[in-house]
Amino acid sequence: MLEQKLPPKPENLSPVINPPTKNQVFIVETLYHQPTGGFPTTALGDTTRFSRELESDEQPYERRKLAKGNWELLDHGWIDQCGMLLLRNDEGYFSTNPTPEQREEIFKRVIEISFSDKIPSILIPPKETCRFYPANLSQIQLRCQEGVAKYTLYLIPR
Repeated sequence: MLEQKLPPKPENLSPVINPPTKNQVFIVETLYHQPTGGFPTTALGDTTRFSRELESDEQPYERRKLAKGNWELLDHGWIDQCGMLLLRNDEGYFSTNPTPEQREEIFKRVIEISFSDKIPSILIPPKETCRFYPANLSQIQLRCQEGVAKYTLYLIPR
């Protein structure tokens, strides 16, 4: 029988970090503002970083959808209690060079989010994202201001 030899263990390995015992959400984001003719500055003075343990071991819900002109309830799949909602407006990415008219038409595809009475509370222009921790998924509605907008929805269970 052949004996298998393992390579020698390096002496400078870092200690193994134990994996978390609960699911977690991690956020790392930086917001910059650049005035005309000036240099960009970081909002809040730095990058915002935080993490939070989640109560659930359920998998996230991710879907690519279409927002139309009518208000529609948010499809939240099997997620009843959400620990983080992320919505990206997927419009505004071009595979060819659009005409100015095409560009103008595409950038009118702003997604509106409403929490009650179909009154827009949040606007998500093309190529932008919105992240928040909703108290109640069942009342969230959305629509596209003009035309139809592709978007990606990512829900992390609470």
